[in-house]
Amino acid sequence: AKPHNIRVGTDLLWSREGIDIGSTYIMIYCNGCNLTLGKVWRTTPRKLDYIRDLYTLNLDCVMIYQLGDFIDPNSTPTDIHTLPSSRMQQISINKLKDMILILNERITTLEHTLDKRVNKTPNDSAVSSSTEGSNACIVVTSRGAQDNSIETHPNHRILG
Repeated sequence: AKPHNIRVGTDLLWSREGIDIGSTYIMIYCNGCNLTLGKVWRTTPRKLDYIRDLYTLNLDCVMIYQLGDFIDPNSTPTDIHTLPSSRMQQISINKLKDMILILNERITTLEHTLDKRVNKTPNDSAVSSSTEGSNACIVVTSRGAQDNSIETHPNHRILG
């Protein structure tokens, strides 16, 4: 189901370049300002099957998007006894807050460690970066030295 504040176009368009070459899609527009917001993919190459029949938004065009703004009345329970209590919802929110704080702390620690390593490296050090898929990794090592204290994700490579 689509939110009430967007409008789906009527013309089926065909992509002629880029990763989605050969795909067909329909544009979606804002009902308020008539700005193009994104696409609804109708046919896609095999590697993009996961976006077929989904609404994709162009983030450069979206200023505000409120999650849960549109609730399909057919998908929500009408019996009040099946709805989660406000206490249970607050517990879930607190768990999410805690997880975000923990992840933020881990990222801050990693950034601090990386900054210390970059500031300590002499002129014979190498700073290498690798991007694989959507994952990115930066590792600083001295040339010829193996630093076993760095733990990496299995999809990341240590270069340098």
